[in-house]
Amino acid sequence: GICQSDGSCLITKQPPKNFQWINGELLNFYLRLPSIIADLIIGFIIFVLVKTKSSGKLAALASSIYLFNPVIIYNSSFWGQMDSLNNLFLVLAVFALYKQKVEFVVPLFFLSLFIKLSHLPFFLILILLMYFTGKRNITKVFKSMIYGLLLILLLTLPISNTPWSFLYSFFTTNSLGEIQNITAFAFNFWWVLFKPAILIGNPNNLFSFSEIRLIGSPQDSISFLGISLFHIAFAMFVIALVPILNFIIQARDKIFKLDTLILIFTLTALLIFLFLPRMHERYLYPFFPLLAIYIGLKQRFIFEYIILALCSFINVYIVWHPVKIPILTYEIISNTNFQWLIALITIATGLVLYVKSIKTLNHA
Repeated sequence: GICQSDGSCLITKQPPKNFQWINGELLNFYLRLPSIIADLIIGFIIFVLVKTKSSGKLAALASSIYLFNPVIIYNSSFWGQMDSLNNLFLVLAVFALYKQKVEFVVPLFFLSLFIKLSHLPFFLILILLMYFTGKRNITKVFKSMIYGLLLILLLTLPISNTPWSFLYSFFTTNSLGEIQNITAFAFNFWWVLFKPAILIGNPNNLFSFSEIRLIGSPQDSISFLGISLFHIAFAMFVIALVPILNFIIQARDKIFKLDTLILIFTLTALLIFLFLPRMHERYLYPFFPLLAIYIGLKQRFIFEYIILALCSFINVYIVWHPVKIPILTYEIISNTNFQWLIALITIATGLVLYVKSIKTLNHA
């Protein structure tokens, strides 16, 4: 310090060079911590669900193939995305449905939507399953919806004095997504059909290398035979959903089985990613915890799980690649044909899984 003749002193300190990690690595860790914790909780729920119907070894296997899935680790721990948080509440909603705690299902599902609206397409399936698992008691379904709405209104009050208008504006603005391309980086059916490309910046410059640009993915407002791509995609999703809807209506007491419930939600998650418009690369996320549970229960579809996990990881990595992976070189990930091939493998594996699963439901 420097002291003056009047006794006052000016204290000087060196910049905390040794503590720069606090605003770097530590801050990054804290930003990712909620997602990591949510993944661990999902892994625990998977273990508990499978353990109730199977052995501890199979429960550990099911939990492990989720927790050590490269796309799950990369999405939460590296990228720091929040998908695990809304997926946690989706899994909890399915758990409540299995336990026939109908009053908790919609509040948990609405918490998922409150974090992110990506699970909105599950709503129809969820309501139907609530109705049938609730002994066709429509009153229970309405009560659950009212509880869910009240919960979301209460959570909105700290950020808005008029929660109804805030939620209405937020929903109408964001429910369909911001990017209006038929596929928003998702390697799905539409990627195979139109063969767009993700352009990646100069690999010799780290800043430029992290930049990406989507080209060749048409706007979903474009019409074919007077019908927009958006409505065609939605129609394809509904058509693919018909066998599942028919099963739910016809099955009655069969849907009380845990493996059946899980398979229905697994297929719905898969169809959402494969066919709906404006899908992002991360939106296959809910498929993995659900199929992991089913694998633990029935020891089926492990091959399809591995293939789709690897394809999803490549899809996510191409979109966000702050580090270089030797096996995924710039020449490979920037190659349009390689991107199309990964999409083709994804859709082919997904359709095989879909056909096998529908047969499984029909013979349940």
